[in-house]
Amino acid sequence: MRNQGQATAAAGLKVAFSAGNPASGGTLLAVARLAEALPAGTDVLVTTSVASPGSGTAELFVRVDDDGTGSGRDAECREDNNTASASVDLTCEVPPGNLPPVALCRDVTVPADASCQGYASVDNGSHDPDHGPATVTCSRPSGSLFLPGLTNVTCTATDASGNTASCDFGIRVSAAISLP
Repeated sequence: MRNQGQATAAAGLKVAFSAGNPASGGTLLAVARLAEALPAGTDVLVTTSVASPGSGTAELFVRVDDDGTGSGRDAECREDNNTASASVDLTCEVPPGNLPPVALCRDVTVPADASCQGYASVDNGSHDPDHGPATVTCSRPSGSLFLPGLTNVTCTATDASGNTASCDFGIRVSAAISLP
């Protein structure tokens, strides 16, 4: 909204949003209010949310100093410059439902210790994109003891709704052999 007048527009000024021309039976979508005063010659972004505006393309009308009934509170020299319109797509996408968790695994190589064993962490940040961490269970728990060679591991991430995702990877324990 741009104040092209000579005086400051007071805070609380109403702005009506309609699908279609309100003078020709358009549907009122919402009425927003200016949070702060708007000095002459300045502009501000005015937004609103609507529950269900319909779908498809429509002519969106925005009228400043309109309480949604076609009436305003402020008398102006020019009342004819308070309306603007544009063709807009009112189609809303339904937000995704509960997304499945993400299972993240990586192959790991660890050196064997003096007793020819290695310890490895097996989860690589598996998570639930809707709610943060997911419950992760693995065929070999994180921090387990692994023997030299390759051990295949499967981890399954489960979210609060019971959705699952799995990944497979290998834990390799390498033993350094030194000959005299």
